Amino acid sequence: MIVGSVLDNPEFIKSIEDTGGLVVADELCTSTRYWSDPVIIKKGEPVINAIARRYLSNFPVPGCIRRMSGLSVYLPYAGISESMG
Repeated sequence: MIVGSVLDNPEFIKSIEDTGGLVVADELCTSTRYWSDPVIIKKGEPVINAIARRYLSNFPVPGCIRRMSGLSVYLPYAGISESMG
């Protein structure tokens, strides 16, 4: 498992595997952690609200929460209360 921030050098994983290691998962801020949660559409809900809820309530890394806190004005449009966001 690879853990860390953004990995912009895919050769790093290749070098691990070339030496006999096997990378089977990652916990990188813009990899599995960010993309694995599905967009869940509630009955009768506009699709755009479901997409907004998914992206506004899923922060890739803890450091992004502070920077993205300005987005709280959009949370009601995504059906998210500020206490959840």
